[in-house]
Amino acid sequence: MNASFLSQATLLYVEDDETTRNYMQERLKKRVKQLYIAYDGEDGFAKYQKHKPDIVLTDVVMPNLNGIDMARKIKEVNHKVPIVITSAHGDTSYLLDAIDLGIDGYLLKPLNKEKLFSTLENNIKRNFLEQELLQKKDDLILHQSKLASMGEMVGYIAHQWKQPLNVLFMNIQMIELENNEGLVDKKYFTKFIVDSKSVVNFMSDTMNDFLGFFQTDKKKKKFRVLNSISKPINILKPQFEKHGIEVSVSGDDFFVNGHENEFQQVILNLLNNTRDAHIQNNTFDAHLDILCEISNSTGIIHIEDNAGGIPDEIKERIFEPYFTTKKQEEGTGIGLYMSRKIIHEKMSGTLNLVRKDKGSCFVIKIDIQNKKS
Repeated sequence: MNASFLSQATLLYVEDDETTRNYMQERLKKRVKQLYIAYDGEDGFAKYQKHKPDIVLTDVVMPNLNGIDMARKIKEVNHKVPIVITSAHGDTSYLLDAIDLGIDGYLLKPLNKEKLFSTLENNIKRNFLEQELLQKKDDLILHQSKLASMGEMVGYIAHQWKQPLNVLFMNIQMIELENNEGLVDKKYFTKFIVDSKSVVNFMSDTMNDFLGFFQTDKKKKKFRVLNSISKPINILKPQFEKHGIEVSVSGDDFFVNGHENEFQQVILNLLNNTRDAHIQNNTFDAHLDILCEISNSTGIIHIEDNAGGIPDEIKERIFEPYFTTKKQEEGTGIGLYMSRKIIHEKMSGTLNLVRKDKGSCFVIKIDIQNKKS
């Protein structure tokens, strides 16, 4: 962040007086990243909803909707956005309303330019620093989630490698015995090579999926949803087979835009929750069905199980940080929280839970991307 926080900010200026508005517009646009202009309270609220500026500067007495009532409506949408009010000396009756509303600055006209920009700078600085701290907190929670997943997945890798390593060892033993008996010919040896390469390639693919999963994507990119979903499923496949959970993936493939490894982290978290629910409830004929479909320009991913569902009293809390229904040693309570943060904030989508007759269904909705765009 540069020395001037205001220069990085978008600002909405609301003023009904044309002379004052034109004068301030020339001075404000040189100090902010982007300036939006509104002519009264109704126009100001509409412009706020459209542009979501970082800070609002507004007059009080205006037609249609005064500055206090406009600020109240904006605070209902986003209580954190800083709002600074300018008022003529005769308008001080509005001051108590501004205090009750939690207005961030109240400046009397005629405006002192130095005081105005100092007030704007201090408010946007505080807001930006709060956002930066929240982002660092979320980054730390995401790192915790990845470390927890990594510990589990190392165990999965070890389990997946055990059988192919045994197959490879037995093949080596067999070729040694067959060779001693003179039974190894070119055809036998060729089959041994092909089978051994197949085992090694399987192990290599497993490790590549593991490494790719935890590699940090520096830039967003378009990727296919079905292909991306298949990777965490492949990693967890032995776990599903071990506990008799049948997994099916069907539907439409489509492109979305984002950090693919973070999307796969979301899928892994949801798959882990489903697996744990089946194990905890000892589900008969356990299954997990993933259906992808397209509705208009939205891609929808349904991840549905028949594990009994989540009780209504905790349904609304499962996306809270550190909330978990598992034993302390079995869950951290950050997986679903980070999953929703990733989908909502980094992919501009939604992640919600829908109650089903025999279980639960996580529903992800994301705007689809044209392959060529």
